[in-house]
Amino acid sequence: MEATIFNLPFAYNAPQYKSETLKLFEEIRARKFKVYTLGCIISELENTEDLEKRERLMSLIGNYRINVLPL
Repeated sequence: MEATIFNLPFAYNAPQYKSETLKLFEEIRARKFKVYTLGCIISELENTEDLEKRERLMSLIGNYRINVLPL
């Protein structure tokens, strides 16, 4: 997964993307897909200056058990 997908569940200004992305994340939670992201994406998320937003973004990794591949 790339960084944009982690922002879309919180895209209040783009409800069509938010809705579809939330459906995808529910399928991920149901283990319909084995999902991976890269360590560099995690680094990008960790550099989010807004602390509340950073926490929300990072919680997706653990809550949906997204596998992180090293750099």
